[in-house]
Amino acid sequence: MALPAWVGCWRRRSLSLPDQPVDRTTDVMWLQASRLFVDLRIPAGRPDFSACKSLDDCTSEQLRWLATQQGFAGHLEVYGDVYRWHRHLDLQPAQSVPDAGRMTQCRDGWTEIGIFTDYAEEWAHVAHRGGVCAATKFIFASGASARPWREGIVVVVDDVFMLAIERSLAPDYATRLSEAFEQHDSTELREVLDGEISYGRYDRARGCAMITRSSLPFREGLRLSAATGAAESMVKFMGSHPTLAGRELRWATGANALC
Repeated sequence: MALPAWVGCWRRRSLSLPDQPVDRTTDVMWLQASRLFVDLRIPAGRPDFSACKSLDDCTSEQLRWLATQQGFAGHLEVYGDVYRWHRHLDLQPAQSVPDAGRMTQCRDGWTEIGIFTDYAEEWAHVAHRGGVCAATKFIFASGASARPWREGIVVVVDDVFMLAIERSLAPDYATRLSEAFEQHDSTELREVLDGEISYGRYDRARGCAMITRSSLPFREGLRLSAATGAAESMVKFMGSHPTLAGRELRWATGANALC
């Protein structure tokens, strides 16, 4: 069965907002399966994180910069030219209005015009090339009393993957994030920034995947092992991720997978 036209890897070219300069510098990656998606938005001017191996190594300035990133994951609903993204996980506090836009294909890309908010985005789209198209939700034991189970989403299209892992905090993280940011509270920021959205590529010959861009910069370069020849179920390579390894991990099945 043919996959929907929206499946594939999307890269944003520009963002236009009222009374603001056009943004062509934020690095935006959106990976879309039939329904599930992961989206990461990294602003320009990222500080040097080469000396950091975890959030514990980050300075107050680095933590505050990490808190400005955007990223979310969930499922997409399409109604003709109207796309609506339902955000199950979000690096920022939840929006007060639906995330929806009208998508129009033009000569060399796509244009997205906001419906509930005033914006315009230009996108380049690399469509599914006939390889793997797999996506699923999962939960894993976090060991935290506030949220004993954390949720994640992984999407794989051809040789590209994206992973989203929610924070360990209970849903009051939005208030805590705002207060920690305003008060320069590094300890609190570390606690509210442990969610992750990462992008990378799968090397079929080596049977591993490598993270190349992440909301946690110290994840970049990380290699995740996968069973050679198990391309159709390669989402399972996330079990080797440092946040998931050794923890009880349950993959969504049937309708809950929302591939």
